Amino acid sequence: FSSYMPLYVYCLLQAIAFAINSLILLAMMCGQVSFAKPALREVLVHVKPNLVLFAPVISITIYTQLNTIIKGNLCNMKQVAFYDNSYKIIALSLMVVQSLGTVMLPRMSNVISNGDTGKAKKYLSSSFWVSQGISIAMMFGIISIAPVFTPVFFGPGFEECAIFMSILALMIPVCGWSNVLGLQYLIPKEKDVQYLISVVCGAAVNILLCVVLITPFGTIGAAVATTVAELAVTFAQIAYTRKALPLWSYAKEAMPFILIGVVELVIVAGVGRLLGTTLISLICEVVVGVIVFVGLAYLWLRLTHNKHFELIRR
Repeated sequence: FSSYMPLYVYCLLQAIAFAINSLILLAMMCGQVSFAKPALREVLVHVKPNLVLFAPVISITIYTQLNTIIKGNLCNMKQVAFYDNSYKIIALSLMVVQSLGTVMLPRMSNVISNGDTGKAKKYLSSSFWVSQGISIAMMFGIISIAPVFTPVFFGPGFEECAIFMSILALMIPVCGWSNVLGLQYLIPKEKDVQYLISVVCGAAVNILLCVVLITPFGTIGAAVATTVAELAVTFAQIAYTRKALPLWSYAKEAMPFILIGVVELVIVAGVGRLLGTTLISLICEVVVGVIVFVGLAYLWLRLTHNKHFELIRR
């Protein structure tokens, strides 16, 4: 029993942390929100929409857990550790991209509910541009520093994580697209069922490809499956929105960022080869990568008088 105590202590600490967070939020709300007893009929109206939005969360949780179980049964623990540690780094980057959808969802819902289609498309265009710029920068940044980052951050023996990070990094811009299409268009337009279908498609593709690819390719197959699953989600959402939105126009705006990212990748890779695998090398790679991407992007935006950039400047 004593050998399991650390696990129980960890679970208890997690529960206490959530409880404290909830109490703090409740205390902050007390002075600003007055208590009102809701009528049962008013509550029941929101049950179905909430269940529809809850279903994608359940789907993601189920396929994530099944993904873990499949990897655990078909791969050795070393390979699973490589995948999980790599995915944690990518997940941090995804949080940055996904935060844009969280911020824009209330505004988009308000604009669309008021019937202002022009302003909604303007917001979507700017959201796509910002999301693509950030996500493409992070994708190329992670791929370029991965060979040096993994042994420095994780330690010797984790060099293989660079491969996983490079594969998983490809899904960052893809998630940026699905985040904008899903949270900033489908949900505000009350197309919850379509949003649910897109997530379920991704879950099904992930599980299917994991079963097919993990046996011959190990956890590299799992990384490919995860990336393709995100593509499936995005393609499903594109299918639902292709007639309503100028998606090709949004995609073309990503091309300059991709070209700048390629230049960054080449330069940072050269820095890594020159300085070797050290902490100083990693710091230099990050600094050089930021300077190259931001500098070239700023130069391009100024020369082309990009409408989104000019709007931000004003």
